[in-house]
Amino acid sequence: MSPAAYQGLDSNFTITDAITFQLTRIIRFEQRNSSQFESNTLLTAAYPGATLDHYHPFTPGTLLLGVNIHPSPRFVLSGQDYEIYNIANLAYAEAKYGVDPYTPQNPYIALQYVDETSDGSKQIGNVSNRTFGVQLGATVLKGLTLALSGDTAPWQYAYVKAATMAKAESKYFVPGGGTGAAKLVGPDLYKVAYGGIASPYTDSLGTDPLYTTAITQGMADRRSAGNSYKAALVYLPPTKQWRLIASESLFQYSNEISRNLTSEFDVDGTYYFNKVRPGSPYHGFFARVRIAPRTIPTIPYNFEYQRFQAEYDF
Repeated sequence: MSPAAYQGLDSNFTITDAITFQLTRIIRFEQRNSSQFESNTLLTAAYPGATLDHYHPFTPGTLLLGVNIHPSPRFVLSGQDYEIYNIANLAYAEAKYGVDPYTPQNPYIALQYVDETSDGSKQIGNVSNRTFGVQLGATVLKGLTLALSGDTAPWQYAYVKAATMAKAESKYFVPGGGTGAAKLVGPDLYKVAYGGIASPYTDSLGTDPLYTTAITQGMADRRSAGNSYKAALVYLPPTKQWRLIASESLFQYSNEISRNLTSEFDVDGTYYFNKVRPGSPYHGFFARVRIAPRTIPTIPYNFEYQRFQAEYDF
């Protein structure tokens, strides 16, 4: 297996018992299917795994400043600012509050916010996103946790004079995956829809922190604004030797250009052959199965993702 990797400096500082600070400077990025570090991203390479050449932009990398505040067992506040040079500046904030953490139900509420705008030479076009998210969770039965989540981002529109639709879309960071991006509204005049998150290091990987992201996709992977909802159940028995996650996600990517409603049902199961001891690293063999059927309104309409993972930890 080849994970995504980075070249740069990563540091963490403890200011007080309740406050930590992070400083990270990334200068190069190695994609999962690449064999070398490049000065590009998943959004600026010609295609995933491509090497840099004079036809594609040089990306200076990213500067990350982050802070985590944990003043009490029931409240956590974190924030990060990503200066992704010549692409965008992205600010992310998240707060989680335990309503009654000393009860078996342990109910909580969490909020997240994304604010992203174009930066520098705008290598991927104009970027403008505001995403708000909320999550409610609680332990509904012994070992069974329920989380209900929602994310929303407003669509934005621009009227662009251009000879072709492709040229009109190239000026903005437009949605993908079948979501409507532009339409002709007059002689050489196009209405362009945009407003999605530009995620240079997780695009198409389904690993962003939005509450509603599913196994195979989410709003960041589709580069789309709109509304998304997710209900998830997690079961962890007292022995902790197996874990089962089941979730249903609904993505409403419709805009004034076209309609697009996507849904996905995920099942994720893990079994640990040895006992899992709290507070210590796991040693031994475990197996994991992930299944994710997805329904979309465009070809191929139905898509199913399946993965089997076996791992031995020394």
